[in-house]
Amino acid sequence: MSVSNRITMLPVGWIYRRLLRRATFGRLTVQLGPATRLHNAATTGPEVMIEVHRPVAALWRVLRGGGVGFAEAYLVGYWDTSDLATTLEVLARNLDAHVRDRRPSPRIEWARRRWQRLTARRGAEIPSIGQHYNLGNDFYIAWLDATMTYSSAVFTAEEQPLPAAQREKYRRLAELADIQPGDRVLEIGCGWGGFAEYAAGEIGAHVTGLTLSSEQAAYARDRLDKAGLADLTDIKLQDFRDETGTYDKIVSIEMIESIPADLWPALFDQINARLRPDGKAAMQAITIDNRLFDSLLERDDFISKHIFPGGALPSVEHVHTLADERGLLVKSATAFASSYARTLETWRHHFEAAWPKLRHLELDERFRRTWRYYLAYCEAGFRVGRIDVHQFEFVK
Repeated sequence: MSVSNRITMLPVGWIYRRLLRRATFGRLTVQLGPATRLHNAATTGPEVMIEVHRPVAALWRVLRGGGVGFAEAYLVGYWDTSDLATTLEVLARNLDAHVRDRRPSPRIEWARRRWQRLTARRGAEIPSIGQHYNLGNDFYIAWLDATMTYSSAVFTAEEQPLPAAQREKYRRLAELADIQPGDRVLEIGCGWGGFAEYAAGEIGAHVTGLTLSSEQAAYARDRLDKAGLADLTDIKLQDFRDETGTYDKIVSIEMIESIPADLWPALFDQINARLRPDGKAAMQAITIDNRLFDSLLERDDFISKHIFPGGALPSVEHVHTLADERGLLVKSATAFASSYARTLETWRHHFEAAWPKLRHLELDERFRRTWRYYLAYCEAGFRVGRIDVHQFEFVK
């Protein structure tokens, strides 16, 4: 090793050791190259190992971008771990344990500001995925379950398979909205038509589904036609704000998270305007701890930068306020974070198993690592409790 490299590694190793000393949950091992292995002093929690292939470059990513920088260091292969979801859970729990002391040391803060000044003229990095649903149906078919549902299932038994848990989710939402045979139902954000198929096929309701994805719309129409439900369903490629009909019931499943927070009032205005006076609505939404909401809007996080540009998570308090200000009452709200963590774990395994079949889509290794991180990052968030998922029941 050259003298310059030795000088560079000395402060870097010191910073890694300092960071490790703050980790009191989980037995962490950090491998810095072939010769240096660091440990924290914790004796409880899972054992995880992070192998840092490029210690200096990885550290600068973190100094420049915080949590997003840490994620991006993974995306470009600067570090690896054998259990990504557990590693992210351990790191999140340690970060939350220091919630009152998150200000970096003066030396680290100086280094961050210096790096930001040096890189300010380089321009923002272009997100690697772009529009989430423009990846095409073949991509999602390869790793979603047979219901083609891209939202949390509701598990009621230890050995329950994912498709059955997805149907349980549909059943509960239909029950919350009190959907009856012959009801006119509006689904805001219909995905690939799974709920529409359930409500039309199992209950006999007429479902109008809205989506902005031409891929989803084509798949849903074909699916419902093959199921003999074309007469009971209408899939529209349309912005929810352009809908003008009146409906007996309204359902929306994990759509609110994909739009900017400044469109949430318009969404609740539409629910109120489209719902008949004695109608009911049900919404499934990923929610964030209210204490973290403001800081999330003030900065990019990994999801908003690389997965859903412009999206945001409401808190439960925001849902209540939005509903109340627009003439809607939240009658009930049920949380089931553990079901989402299990759903994401299943998706992760399916995604890894399906990767060889996805090569014809010309997806590169960075794409693979981005989606691997995305699914593990969300799973860890539900495990730790930073995010949750709720089913809400609304009446006028």
